[in-house]
Amino acid sequence: MHPSPAPDASPSGDVRLRAVRRADHPFLLALYGSVRAPELRGCLWPRRQKDAFIADQFRLQQAHYRRAHPGADYWVVDRIDEGGAWIPIGRLSLDRSESEWHLIELSLLPAERGCGRGTTLVHWIQQAAEAGAADAVGLHVEIDNSAAIRLYARA
Repeated sequence: MHPSPAPDASPSGDVRLRAVRRADHPFLLALYGSVRAPELRGCLWPRRQKDAFIADQFRLQQAHYRRAHPGADYWVVDRIDEGGAWIPIGRLSLDRSESEWHLIELSLLPAERGCGRGTTLVHWIQQAAEAGAADAVGLHVEIDNSAAIRLYARA
């Protein structure tokens, strides 16, 4: 197992990682909903049914991650807003318990996508893996997630 970065690890000057806290649940659920929103756009379910579906899928995803990657790090990605306060903008889950690290999840709010933050985080993971003597960093991407495929191809 590789050592964890210091609390509030900082991949860049205006972005930091911090351990997920219980109080982050509403944010993480909303983030998950924003990631799944494109799938549900054409769905004719009422809003309440979509919300229940998202909540259930989020719960199942989290349970799966914890079972499949019990030694993983689960972080909230924060950035500094215009007023100088740290605000949550995403989630990063990384399993460093084996010689090949596994990037479980990198999700950002829609407003934070496409502005280089994902690339910064992937580069930070690559540098940390090299410094931690990891053999490689692996990940899985859904075949229809073209934005993620472009991100990882750039990095």
